Amino acid sequence: MPHGSEWAIGLGMALFATVIPLLALIRGMQLVGAARASLLFTIEPVATVLLAAYLFNEPLTLGKIAGSALILLSAILIGKEPLSEKRVEGYDSSPT
Repeated sequence: MPHGSEWAIGLGMALFATVIPLLALIRGMQLVGAARASLLFTIEPVATVLLAAYLFNEPLTLGKIAGSALILLSAILIGKEPLSEKRVEGYDSSPT
């Protein structure tokens, strides 16, 4: 059976790793909207890699750099305004 200090550590991890980030996520979505928030959270893995390299001297490997670049590229592409619909002759896009 866990002792008091083990319970405190477990509760602290639950609070700081789950509850507070989830509340911040919900509040952030209320402030900026779900679409913008989703774009911001797309770059979370990139921030994690950079913080790990800075704080814990994790090596920045070619795979991490390439993966981060792909993530940033996808966020940029997703965030772009949609292209105007091109009219295709003989195609009706209206709902039936």
